[in-house]
Order: sequence, then C-alpha cells, then structure tokens
Amino acid sequence: MTAVMNIGYSSLSDVRIAQTSFDVVTSTQSAPFDIVRMELDGERIGNSLSPEVGDIMSGSSKRITYHITTPGQTAKIVNMSMVVTIEGVLTTVEDQHVYVIKAAASEKGGFIVSSVSNPEPVFFFRPDIGSIINIVPLESVASQVKTIDDPKKRTVIASFRNQ
Repeated sequence: MTAVMNIGYSSLSDVRIAQTSFDVVTSTQSAPFDIVRMELDGERIGNSLSPEVGDIMSGSSKRITYHITTPGQTAKIVNMSMVVTIEGVLTTVEDQHVYVIKAAASEKGGFIVSSVSNPEPVFFFRPDIGSIINIVPLESVASQVKTIDDPKKRTVIASFRNQ
C-alpha cells in the first residue's frame, strides 16, 4: 500500500505515478511477482504500475493498494520506489518511507507499522486520512485500587511514564 499525501497548502492536479518499482525477495534472492489487483482509495483500478491518481486536495491523501503474489514461494517487499508527475511534470518526492505492517485491526481501522530497517519506534498509520503518529511506549509505575460503595464498580488509579 502507498499513501500519496499532499502536505502543502495548494491542491495538486492530474497526479500520476509514472513508474513504480518493488524489491521483492525471498531469504536469498529476488523473487518474481504478479499483480493480482490494485485499488485507489478502495476502488478497483487496472493492474498498471503507472496508475492515474487524480487530484489531491491540500492536507489529504490518496491510497494505492497493491495485491501481489509470488507464485510458489514466500517473499517480502523490502523496498519500493515511485516516480510521480503533477500535471505532466516530474516532481521530487519530498519524504519517502517504507514501513512493515506489524498489526492490523482492519484496513480502515489502521495499522501498527515500523520502518523496514528499524523495528523501533512503532507508528500508527490511519489510511483513511493518511496520517502517521508515533506510538510512545508507556511503563506502568504504580496502581492503586480505590474502594467505593458500589460492589459492581471498581476504581483503579494508575500512573505511567514514557519508556
């Protein structure tokens, strides 16, 4: 999955992916792969590695999902790159990162991700709005159960600190 984000103040028109490259590998070598299907914001599009993204408003993003298979073998994507054009002009991608999905509630609910090269820190990625947030691990320092009159309720006072 790729999120093409517009973090600028103006809208982007006629955004296209001119080229996409995947490095798919087994434990020892490059692996051939086939594209099963592709989606743009959940809508099925063709299988071209050069899809038309369209317009991206300021502060929003478009999500391209690639469903690929490596026939007869287990492999993983270790790198990905793309060339982007805006109104037919090549543009420099200002910030590009490749992440590994560590856990997923659902595609719409978000993913816990980390960098391919570094398993820590971890981030929460929300594909619906194209945001990524640093997750700060917390360490439990103390907790105390507070008694109250209602036996069906329990109050716990806890304190935490950043690790």
